[in-house]
Amino acid sequence: MRPHSCTAATSSCSNTQPPPIRSQSVASPRTASEWLGQVRELLYEHGTGRAYQNFANPELADPLYAYYGEHLPRLRNVKARYDPDDFFHHEQSIPPIHEE
Repeated sequence: MRPHSCTAATSSCSNTQPPPIRSQSVASPRTASEWLGQVRELLYEHGTGRAYQNFANPELADPLYAYYGEHLPRLRNVKARYDPDDFFHHEQSIPPIHEE
């Protein structure tokens, strides 16, 4: 059985095949990283300098500020209260402020 294709604009359907899916070549990790760096440079002046913490970027000069901004001191206090031993630690996690 052949698939049906319909257009919403005309509410008509036909028994034509959908267009074939074209494969694209895969870039090397280095090429992809270079391309992404160029995109960042082009968009930098239009942004805030901040970043989304769920997409860790080891190239950020100050990742904690980029991720959390002015909320970082409050978040460090929360970290100190609920995770004083820094059990939930990763390379760019919030370091606790030890309570006095």
